[in-house]
Amino acid sequence: MIEDEERCWRAAQSKDQRFDGWFYTAVITTGIYCRPSCPATTPKRANVRFYPTAAAAQQAGFRACKRCRPDATPGSPEWNARADLVGRAMRLIADGVVDRDGVPGLAERLGYSERQVHRQLVAEVGAGPLALARAQRARMARLLIETTDLPFAEVAFGAGFSSIRQFNDTVLEVFASTPTELRAAGRRRATGSPSTPPGWLTLRLPVRPPFDGAAVIAFLGARAVAGVEEVQGDTYRRSVQLPGGMGIVELTATPDHVRCALRLDALSDLAAAVGRCRRLLDLDADPVAVDEQLSAEPLLAPLVAKRPGLRCPGTVDGNELAVRAVLGQQVSVAGARTAAARLVAGWGEPLADPTGGVTHLFPTPESLISAPDEALAGPRARLRALRTLATTLASGAITLDPGGDRVRTAGQLVSLPGIGPWTAGYISMRALGDPDVFLPTDLGVRHALSALGAPNDPRSASRFADGLRPWRSSALHHLWASLPTPGPHPPLPGQTRNRTPRPTTTRVKPGKEDAPVTSTTTPAPVHGRLFARRIDTPIGRLTLVGSKAGLRAVLWADEMLPGRPGLADALDVDAADGSRLAGPSDRAAIDAAATQLTEYFAGARTTFDVPLDLHGTDFQVAAWQALATVPYATTTSYADQAARIGRPKATRAIGGANGRNPVPIVLPCHRIIGRDGSLTGFGGGLDTKRYLLDFERATSGDQPQRRNPPSLSST
Repeated sequence: MIEDEERCWRAAQSKDQRFDGWFYTAVITTGIYCRPSCPATTPKRANVRFYPTAAAAQQAGFRACKRCRPDATPGSPEWNARADLVGRAMRLIADGVVDRDGVPGLAERLGYSERQVHRQLVAEVGAGPLALARAQRARMARLLIETTDLPFAEVAFGAGFSSIRQFNDTVLEVFASTPTELRAAGRRRATGSPSTPPGWLTLRLPVRPPFDGAAVIAFLGARAVAGVEEVQGDTYRRSVQLPGGMGIVELTATPDHVRCALRLDALSDLAAAVGRCRRLLDLDADPVAVDEQLSAEPLLAPLVAKRPGLRCPGTVDGNELAVRAVLGQQVSVAGARTAAARLVAGWGEPLADPTGGVTHLFPTPESLISAPDEALAGPRARLRALRTLATTLASGAITLDPGGDRVRTAGQLVSLPGIGPWTAGYISMRALGDPDVFLPTDLGVRHALSALGAPNDPRSASRFADGLRPWRSSALHHLWASLPTPGPHPPLPGQTRNRTPRPTTTRVKPGKEDAPVTSTTTPAPVHGRLFARRIDTPIGRLTLVGSKAGLRAVLWADEMLPGRPGLADALDVDAADGSRLAGPSDRAAIDAAATQLTEYFAGARTTFDVPLDLHGTDFQVAAWQALATVPYATTTSYADQAARIGRPKATRAIGGANGRNPVPIVLPCHRIIGRDGSLTGFGGGLDTKRYLLDFERATSGDQPQRRNPPSLSST
C-alpha cells in the first residue's frame, strides 16, 4: 500500500513523469484515476486518493482517465527490483500465468497457498491476483481494439476474456467507453501512422526517459544467433516460443518509446509477448533513480554522464539464455554465436513462415537431451554441463522465468557441473531480471576498472560494487560499455614511443633448465613488425602475436591488446584470415606456435619448442623461465616457484609475475596452484585453468612426460 501519501501528492502537483507507473491518483468527486503527470487541473488534496496499481484503483470503483491514459504507462520498476513473494507474483501475472493456469497455477509456481498469495498481494498492492489479471486483460483489449481491425470477438478472447459479455462489461467499466468508441478514437489518433502489414500487430511500448535504446539494440545485435535473431538498421528481430505457439517480434527503439511489431500464432499470447519484450529491453526500469545512485560513485559518474538511460538487457526465454551462457564459456562472443547457430540449424524447430533471416526457434532443452555429441561441439566438460543443464531444465527442477526465486535458483545453478558463479550470475541477471548482479571475475570488468585507475582484482572489485546496491547490474553494463572498441590503443602509462631498450643478455645453455634467459628491464618499443594469427581451441579462440624473433603473446578470447606491453599500436590483423599480410619467414614463430598448440589440444604434444620473444624485468623473466620447468600434468605452488629462482620470500611477487605471463599454456602458469591446493587466480578464468589441468591429467597416462623448457630469446 502507499506509505508516504504526502510524497505522492507533491509528485502529482509537480506533474513529474518519473512517477508514472509507480502509483496512480484517483479523484473521488469524478470517479477517475490518472497517472501522476496527468495534464488536467490538479484536484483538491482532500478529494485525492493514491493507489499502487491500476487494478487497485479499478477495484475501488474508479475508471481510467481518457486524457492521460494511465493504462499506457510503463510498469512499476519496483517489481523488477523486488525478489520477494509479491515481486515474483507481479512478474508472473504480467506474463499471463493467471490467464493460463488460474490462481492455483500461480500459487503453485510461487510455492505458497492461494490464500497466502491473495493476502500478500492485497496488503501490498491493494488488489488480488484476479483483479490484477483483469486489469491486464483490459489493457491488452484496448491495445487490440485501437491498433487492429480484428472483430471484437477475436479481441475478447485474444486479450484473455472468457466471454464477449465479460469483455464488453470490463471495457465499459474501466474506460467508460464501448469497444466501438475506443476503436473510433484510436483511428483518429493513428491518422498518418505507418500501415501495418497483414498478420502483424504494431504496438507502442512506453519507456521512462532517458532511454539509450541504441545501446540495447547494439548489445543484442552483437550476440545475435543466426536463424533466431537479426538486426537490420535500428530494428531487432527474433523468433520466440510462447505458451500458445510461435511468434516473431520486431523492436525499433526511439528516445521516448519502442515500436513493437508482433506476428503471433495465438492472439492469447499478446500479454506474454509484450511482457517479454519489455523485459528484454528493460523498459520498466527507473533510469533516473539508477543514474543518480551510480553517479554518486566518482569512478562511475563520467560513464553515467556519457550514457544516461543505459539499460540491462534481459531475455525472452530463460532456458535459451542459460544454454547460450554455457556455450559461451571460455570462447569469444563470435565463437559462442557460431556454436549456437549450429545448434539452431540442426535442432531448432523451423518456422512455418520465416521473416528475413529469422527461420527457426532456439532448440528446447528436451531436444538438446537427444542431440549427439557432434552437435554439442566443445570440451567434454562443456558437453557434460550442457546435457546436465538441459536435463534439469526439461524436468522442471530449475525454472528460469520472472517468478523464479533468485537466490535459490542461483544456488541450484552453481550446484550443476560446469556452472560457476560467473555463469550463474549472468543467467540470474538476464533470465531472472536481477538488478543487483556483479561479476568481479569478468575480464571486461577488470579491464574497465583498470582503465579507470581502480584496483581490478576480484576482491577489490567486489568491495567497489558493494556501495552500488541494488543497481550493481547497471554498474556492470556501464563498465562493459566503457571498454574501447577494437583497433589501435594509446600506449600504457610509462611507455615511450621509439624508445630503444637496453637489454641485459644471458643465453640459455642447452640442458640448463634453471638458467636465466635473455631479458630486457625496459618496456618494449610500441612500434615494430608484429603479426597475429587466431586459432580456435577447446577453450575458445586464442590470438597469437609475434615478431620475426619469436612468439610475443598468447591472448585470451576477450583480452584487449593494451594489457600486453608493446602491442598497443603495432598489431595489424588482416580481417580475412586473422594474420597480417607478411612473408612466411616473418610469421614462422606464430605459425609454429599455432601448430604446436593444435597438437597440444589434440593430446599429441606435451612440450613446446617454439622461440619466444619476451619483454619484462629480470625478475619476471626468471619467474617465467621457472614455469618452463614444471612437468606436464603436474602442479606446484607459488612458494616452490619462488624457491626455484632463489627468491623464497618473493611468493607474492611471483604471483604478480605469473599474472603478467605473456604466453600462457606455452609457459604453463596454469600448473601453479596455492599451497593448500586451491586453484587461485588465472588470466583465462578458473574454469579454463581447471579444464587445462584435467585435460593434461586425462591425456598423460600413468607416467606423464616431463616438460622441457621452450627455446627462449628476448630483446
